Amino acid sequence: LPEQLVIFNTDDLSVKKMEKLNGKVSALYEFYTKDKAIFTYRDKPEVIFVDTQNLKLTTKKIDEPIEDFFIDPFDKYLIATARRGKVLRVYDIDSLKKVYEHQMRGMPHLFSATYFYKDGKFYFATPHLRSDFITIWQMYDWKFIKKIKIGGDGFFVKTHPNTKYLWVDNGSDELILVDKDKYFIKKLIPRKNKQYIHTEYSGDGKYAYLSIYEKDGEIIVLDTLTLQEITSYPANMPVGKYNYINKNRRFYPMLFGISIFNEKCLKCHDKSYIKSHNILPTNCKVKLNKYELKSIKDYIKFFNPNK
Repeated sequence: LPEQLVIFNTDDLSVKKMEKLNGKVSALYEFYTKDKAIFTYRDKPEVIFVDTQNLKLTTKKIDEPIEDFFIDPFDKYLIATARRGKVLRVYDIDSLKKVYEHQMRGMPHLFSATYFYKDGKFYFATPHLRSDFITIWQMYDWKFIKKIKIGGDGFFVKTHPNTKYLWVDNGSDELILVDKDKYFIKKLIPRKNKQYIHTEYSGDGKYAYLSIYEKDGEIIVLDTLTLQEITSYPANMPVGKYNYINKNRRFYPMLFGISIFNEKCLKCHDKSYIKSHNILPTNCKVKLNKYELKSIKDYIKFFNPNK
């Protein structure tokens, strides 16, 4: 890829700025909580912040180059891989101080990581390129949880608060469903002898969209709860389909909020109250940490955008 940064005007796609770079860019993300974007180099130990208002670039040094990374759902941490995928590191975004490191094998495909919440904890799951497993990690009190064999070289792992599974592909005709509670595996074959890849969901999680990655392929629609097929659409090598809510990082806390409400609040508060008001009841006794509170607030706001 060309070693340069190009910034476009979103109104007409005219070029606003073109900056020559002296390195191979690994990934670029925009923050949703501040007017900044961030990228790193694969071959230089630097993190570059882009001011999205004045387009100024600010460079900060780190200990080693980053090969791939993503930003956590609350814009607080940079989760990265280095040494050709042999180590996973977590950096505080503001200070770039390293807060966690774990040795491992197999390059994580962090762009395809997915998030979930259970038992009062936040997690992410990621596939590993050219490897026959996925890994589960706990966030914010950072720790490695589990490696799960999936029987082949997977590329995507996806989930939604309204499914109890991680939905994983493994390069074959199998859909691997990993239970998010006990981590046991269930297998489905959407189309015999035809490669399945990449599940996406409707914003509410009611429907799952599966790609059959063949020239005479399909997009299959399943009921997420019953796993029953509803319909399908012919498609030539379909892949890379994304739902705006599920892929836009600003909605990640809201999606967590669904799980947090069901786990911590539903026993005490009627869901209809939450959906018709813009606050939790004043007599709420539930203890929430700052990430849970942000998620619940975003969940309530999603149903009451004008309040």
